[in-house]
Amino acid sequence: MRFGAAEFDDQCSVPNKEQLQESESFTYDDYRYKKNKKRSKDQCPIDEQNKAGIDELPDGSEFIYNLETKAAKKALKKVWKNLEAKKEVLAGLDRMNKGELLPRNQKNFKGFKTLKELKFTKTRMLIRPGINGSPDQVVAIFMRPDMDHIASIFKDKYK
Repeated sequence: MRFGAAEFDDQCSVPNKEQLQESESFTYDDYRYKKNKKRSKDQCPIDEQNKAGIDELPDGSEFIYNLETKAAKKALKKVWKNLEAKKEVLAGLDRMNKGELLPRNQKNFKGFKTLKELKFTKTRMLIRPGINGSPDQVVAIFMRPDMDHIASIFKDKYK
C-alpha cells in the first residue's frame, strides 16, 4: 500500500481574505438582530411558517403555525392521512381565520394556562393566543384519542 501526495489543480483560484471580506454584506450583529427579531404576521413569509412539511395547510391572517416538536409534526401527519379529519381541520382553520368559531369550540386546555383547545368532532387543535396584537399560534393539530399523549409531551414546554 503506497500513499502519495495529493494532486492539486493550480487552475482554480482561491479567493484571498480581502475578497472574502468584501463579499460579506452584513456583520455578526446584523445576523444576531435578524435572527432574534420578532416578525409581525405581515412580515413572516410563508416558507418560514412551520407547517411540518404539509403544503396544503392554509395560511391565515389570524394565525401562524408553530409546530416545533416532533410529536406535533407526527400527530399532524397522522391527521393528514385521514381524509375526514383533514377536511375537518381545513374547515376549522378557515372558520378560525374568518373569526367564526363559536365559544363552545374553544376551551382552556386541561392543565395549561397558556394553551387553548379547539374541539372538533375527530380532531383537536392547540392554540397559543397571540400577545399584543400578534396572531395566534397553532402549536399542535391531532386526533382526539392522541390528546393525553400530546398533553404529556407539552407539559414541560408550556405552562
